Amino acid sequence: MDHKTEEEKKAAFYSSLMSGWLETKLEKDKSILMLSAGGIGLLITLLTAIGIPSVLILLLYGFALIAFILTLFLIIKIFDKNGDYLKSCAVKEEDLDKPNLSKLDKWVMIFFITGICFSFFIGVTTGISSLSRTKGNKMAFNENEETTVPNEEKSFNGFEDFNPDTESDSSETDESSSETDE
Repeated sequence: MDHKTEEEKKAAFYSSLMSGWLETKLEKDKSILMLSAGGIGLLITLLTAIGIPSVLILLLYGFALIAFILTLFLIIKIFDKNGDYLKSCAVKEEDLDKPNLSKLDKWVMIFFITGICFSFFIGVTTGISSLSRTKGNKMAFNENEETTVPNEEKSFNGFEDFNPDTESDSSETDESSSETDE
């Protein structure tokens, strides 16, 4: 009985290892699938919100979208081939057709990282373009401002007339105006 429980433990352990390995592999592919779809959504949102300020940014958008779309198609192909491969392993076919899943995985990573890099460059070039447009607008605004030289009438000249100690000056002007009235 001890030998039988030992075999059951080994089988359960092996089953857990295989299950964990398969889940980990599939989880990676699922994550890349979701991130690629999110990248496409983000790029389309940025494209509609910000627009296309230059041909360079249009090319970057195009390359990033193509990279993420290719990633999606390759991941779906990998899921399909994984299913076929697991089925052939379960049936124990003698002529086991091993798909080139490792090559597809490499291409998925290449396209995914390429999409991320192009998205990063879109952010950088859009930010630089936005900054240069903001600086240009400020400079144009400053050029359109008229520089005004303060006019003596609009300045504080004449403020000393309100000083109570200088009533003699104001009284002189009052006397001269009263003399002309007579």
